Amino acid sequence: MLGVWTLLLVAALPLAPQVFRVLEPGGFTSPRLEVHRVDDLVAQHFGYNPSSLVVIFRSPTPPGVGELLRNDDPRFLSEIDRALERVRLLDAVAGVSTPRENPRQASSDGRTAFAVVALRDLPQAYREVLPKIEAALQQTTLQQFITGAPVFYDDIQAVTERDLRRAEVISLPFAALALL
Repeated sequence: MLGVWTLLLVAALPLAPQVFRVLEPGGFTSPRLEVHRVDDLVAQHFGYNPSSLVVIFRSPTPPGVGELLRNDDPRFLSEIDRALERVRLLDAVAGVSTPRENPRQASSDGRTAFAVVALRDLPQAYREVLPKIEAALQQTTLQQFITGAPVFYDDIQAVTERDLRRAEVISLPFAALALL
């Protein structure tokens, strides 16, 4: 019996590196669910994507220390436009809404505002889209933070993959010992 298991293990070793290509991360939803099909149809027919990114812009100077660039200042809005200039040109971006178009996207404290980046790709493509948007976002004098559902899912995915690998490394010797 031990010989048979050893032969099976040796025979399976060449297939081990291919496991990561066959298995996909995720599992949060099933494409067979009706809600998933509705999201696909709405995205297909109306160009809407429920996964939008939010880019938060904040004046780094605290009040009372130097000049505070307020979010209603045309320079603040110009900095936002400059930061998002290349993001608007990406194929994956359907549109960008800033405080210039929607003044409600500016905070009442005068230091913070946000822009909404509507994505054209389906929500499942966030792992390819996020690095492109991060690379296209230009640095300005304002602090910038990217958030939204795609960032949340990317973080969950990274943590889950790391934890699964750690669990496999820890449990594999015990499983082998139990089999022996």
